[in-house]
Amino acid sequence: MGNTQQVAKFTQLMAQPASTELMMTPESLLMQQAEWMHASLAIDLTAKVAGVMGQNINKLVNMQ
Repeated sequence: MGNTQQVAKFTQLMAQPASTELMMTPESLLMQQAEWMHASLAIDLTAKVAGVMGQNINKLVNMQ
């Protein structure tokens, strides 16, 4: 009984959407990818700057 329900659910998931409105266009996917890449690079740059500043502060504090 459970096996037939799993097969039915799998078939439903693999079926194409009834309307094309549910599908995203390649242009919108590329825009979303560009936004994620920009956010990722901004976070990476911020982390690197913070790391360099932390190292410089440690060097200044530990000078004797």
